[in-house]
Amino acid sequence: MKRIPVEELKPGMIFDKPVYVNNDVLLNSYQPLKKSDYERLIEWKIDAVYTEGNLLQKEKFEDELRDIISDISDLANTYDTSDIYFFAEDDTLATSAIEKHQEFISIVKDCFQKVKENKDFNSSELRNAANNLVSLVNKNRRLSFKLIFGTPKLEDYLYYTAVNTAILAIMTAQTMGYSRLHLINIALGGFLHDIGMTKISPDILYKKEQLTQTELNIMKKHPFYGYQILRRINAFPEDVNLIVLQHHERADGSGYPYGFVSSQISDYAKIVGICDTYVAMCHERSYRKAKTPPLIMKTLLKEEIGKMDPNVLKMFTYTVGVYPIGSFVELTDNSIGEVMLQNINVITKPTVKLYTQGNKKIDPPTIINLAKEEREGLSIKRVLASEETKEFLRKIRGK
Repeated sequence: MKRIPVEELKPGMIFDKPVYVNNDVLLNSYQPLKKSDYERLIEWKIDAVYTEGNLLQKEKFEDELRDIISDISDLANTYDTSDIYFFAEDDTLATSAIEKHQEFISIVKDCFQKVKENKDFNSSELRNAANNLVSLVNKNRRLSFKLIFGTPKLEDYLYYTAVNTAILAIMTAQTMGYSRLHLINIALGGFLHDIGMTKISPDILYKKEQLTQTELNIMKKHPFYGYQILRRINAFPEDVNLIVLQHHERADGSGYPYGFVSSQISDYAKIVGICDTYVAMCHERSYRKAKTPPLIMKTLLKEEIGKMDPNVLKMFTYTVGVYPIGSFVELTDNSIGEVMLQNINVITKPTVKLYTQGNKKIDPPTIINLAKEEREGLSIKRVLASEETKEFLRKIRGK
């Protein structure tokens, strides 16, 4: 292992292999060194850390992300997200998850409405909901991910996207190695990140056409309004408050409300900011069509490379994947399967459970890692729509 003196470390550094202190893991692969961890090393008078990995540079991450853009086919834009996922009616786990998801939405909605009416809301109930959401994601990550692709009612859009942003933020933070306590605070920030919208006129908030520049400037005040609300309530850690204030800030200084650069933005806010952007693209608005997950990812990367923290963006991309877990896909050899796992080094080539080889049923199904598949050119051709998936499953099950 390589010895790295602590004086050579800087907060934000990332290595491609775990970093150790006295045989204990300090950092997992691709996990940035937090300022608090660095200060702890100094306080404990640790001389050096050890790793078999290499220090990664911002440029390397951005090059990898650009490669992903070029690998995503425009043919993927056949269906939008609401056409891809479905829940079987006899799936009791799915039914329970859907009910819990709706409970979280109701809790967030009640919180927002009380703020709008200048009343106090139940912060303990919201904190319990965040804890329960972390448990739900831990219990069934694949099922939790499916929940974000439903179709919200227009009047519940704000609360629906708050919960879904929290789900994705928990998953991304898990990938980055955060502990449960951190996950709960990040979930709270996901729930509350748009609470400042309660101070924006409904005429602007629910306008069907694109906003004018004046209306956009008003809308851009919502992070500051939200921060004021939470500071007044004084019920949550400052880490949660900063998510609300900073989730629209960008590492290059192009965000709002203050134009902060990367070193001024909390890590939590960077995570929630990316997840908020992705969730917004999942749903159709009057001025914008929804897209398939591959094209959402392609659009997000095109727009955000150079703006968002490249490590957080890479970890998010790995978490969600170009082809999300649970989606059914057709390969270039006409085989059909379900995406099971993402591959961090080749994000466009996940691990897939194949149910058919060409047009022939495979029994039992075969699991292949497309990143390691020896057949030249074998890759994902497209994502199946939900009706296609239902028909396919009926066919292979003989129903």
